[in-house]
Amino acid sequence: MSQATLSSPRSFKPISFDSSAFDRVYRESVLGGNFLEVDSYYIQQKPRYQAVVQELCKLALPEEAKVLEIGGGQIALLTQKLYGYDCTVADVSEEY
Repeated sequence: MSQATLSSPRSFKPISFDSSAFDRVYRESVLGGNFLEVDSYYIQQKPRYQAVVQELCKLALPEEAKVLEIGGGQIALLTQKLYGYDCTVADVSEEY
């Protein structure tokens, strides 16, 4: 099924990725956050998070998009802070 079939008549343009904005939001929101891993993990994994956000930018989601993240919540937090998306996070606890 083509994207034209799935979307409304208006066209969506990819969002431009701003690496300096990403760096700032990542530093302010992910590093030092109350996530499961220590900061050294998030410093090492920053390129992976950046690549995911860059791929989301290519999807040309509408402003009113709702994003579901299955995971720790970092991507949801980044996309909410950078692009204002309405995000929901689902994850399992350490017990599983």
